[in-house]
Amino acid sequence: MFSLGRILLVTDATWKKIESKIIYYAESLCKEYNKNEPQNKPLISFNEKKMERVFEVYKEYNRIIHSFMLNNEAKPTNFEIPNTELSDRIDRHKVASAFLASIIEAQPMQINTTENVSVNLRTANESLSFAIGCHIITSFVNTKNICANKILSPKCCCEDREDYRMHFVKIVYRLKSLFRQKNFDAAVLFFVSHVFFLLEQCSIEKQ
Repeated sequence: MFSLGRILLVTDATWKKIESKIIYYAESLCKEYNKNEPQNKPLISFNEKKMERVFEVYKEYNRIIHSFMLNNEAKPTNFEIPNTELSDRIDRHKVASAFLASIIEAQPMQINTTENVSVNLRTANESLSFAIGCHIITSFVNTKNICANKILSPKCCCEDREDYRMHFVKIVYRLKSLFRQKNFDAAVLFFVSHVFFLLEQCSIEKQ
């Protein structure tokens, strides 16, 4: 478990733990998607050199979240934070959303083909970012020590075709340009963090 401070700063030690999980999930995806391919011609690969970029972008998104929470001008007029002590807290759901955005921007999963690119291949970075977001939520303990041991996705009415995770991944894939635009709107990160919060609450109730 990782401890959650008043303002979350990912230390080198914590980053190494998250990095190892990113590599683990990335290699798992590569193994799954390349299982029917020749070893010397993988459809998709993981560029570990992009990890430094992931962390650099994460720190920038973390700064954006923190600034957004403290900047009254950036908040809707009918939204008030009770006090500064609460307003400068960056919880695990926001950390998860920041890492989701940083992985999507850094694109460590790289497609090696242009022929018959499946949905799974196209959304590999989004799948990786979702897995890491869920891992972070279950790894950071809040002040009441209430967190889900595992993120359990809601059941979809069409689960025989696609599960909730895939629905989420495909939506994020379609919206990924929002993370890369010049005038980035921090509200996007807050929206994603609310989705992670709801997923955690759903998981706690199921467990």
